[in-house]
Amino acid sequence: MIVESGSTQVIENQVLVIDGDIVIEPGATLIIRNSDVTVNSHYKNQYWVRVRSGATLLVEGSVLREGPVPNLASLGSFGGIENFRFGETVIELEAGAQVILRNSTSEPRIGPGEGSSVVLESSYLSILFWRSLPSVSTVVENSSIQMIHIWLNGETEENVGLAGLRGGEELDLDLSVEGASLAVENSWVERYSVALWMSYPNVDCRKHVTIKDSELSEIFAVFPKGSEVRLWRICPGFFENWNIHENMEENGVPWSLYLENVSLEK
Repeated sequence: MIVESGSTQVIENQVLVIDGDIVIEPGATLIIRNSDVTVNSHYKNQYWVRVRSGATLLVEGSVLREGPVPNLASLGSFGGIENFRFGETVIELEAGAQVILRNSTSEPRIGPGEGSSVVLESSYLSILFWRSLPSVSTVVENSSIQMIHIWLNGETEENVGLAGLRGGEELDLDLSVEGASLAVENSWVERYSVALWMSYPNVDCRKHVTIKDSELSEIFAVFPKGSEVRLWRICPGFFENWNIHENMEENGVPWSLYLENVSLEK
């Protein structure tokens, strides 16, 4: 399905199964209202929803599902999908794109790109894949998210503090890194994941990260090309007062990680 550049297409009061990508071309708008739309993926990353530069996806009072048909997830109480699947289909935003979910449910995860904007209002989402890319704006209000991935990177050396990330609790969060913002208000999150991330072969995660009083599903750390690293006592568990540099010999690692009262699954 392709929404041509500069045009507006409305899907309203429909039940659709789409066998392929949904592509919203630059400057175009797709409005999904009071509808049930399935992107009929049969395996991970088969089909994506691609919101091109300057394009808009507005979803109101609707459900976005992953495939495969007929094995669709059922809706639970208040419209939330039961037993969300993770990572099969992505709503990908390019520079200047925006996605707005209002009173809606999305099984496809959302991954904001550089200069893009995401708004969730009174909605359900499987995964929010937030990266500290320049000018990313993400606002979550009165919503429920099964998992938030917080991926930290960037050339600017700065201190990043995270606290109170506990699964199954309401969250208020105001995070700003590399000019990217993540604001979460009066919302419920099931799980959290944090990454110190850089894309090969770059060395662009110069963040000194402190995480306190939190429960994390995982911490994902990327070591840059050419670095020399020796690790010990790296395993899941509870960390009362832990500094990775006390458990690592390294040369060429531009980031640091400190945990205080943090439970880690993996």
